[in-house]
Amino acid sequence: MPKNPAVVGTVDGLVIEIKDSGTEKIIVVLPNAGEKAKNKLKKKDTGEHVEYPVNFRRMILVKVGQEIKRGDFLTDGSADINVV
Repeated sequence: MPKNPAVVGTVDGLVIEIKDSGTEKIIVVLPNAGEKAKNKLKKKDTGEHVEYPVNFRRMILVKVGQEIKRGDFLTDGSADINVV
């Protein structure tokens, strides 16, 4: 198991925000992406969402507005085999 594993998506969805809190970043994903999710992105209405904390040492590979699938790498690094 890697000490600082890559962040792997656990849901299908749309990246609606990437927050930077200084010591870590947070990737916010709206599950079940589609036209409805894209409309919510424009309105900034997050509703139910999933947050993925990211260590400051990891480089984020996704961008706001990008659709992701379960199992996609959201950051660089080696994945924890138990998560995938």
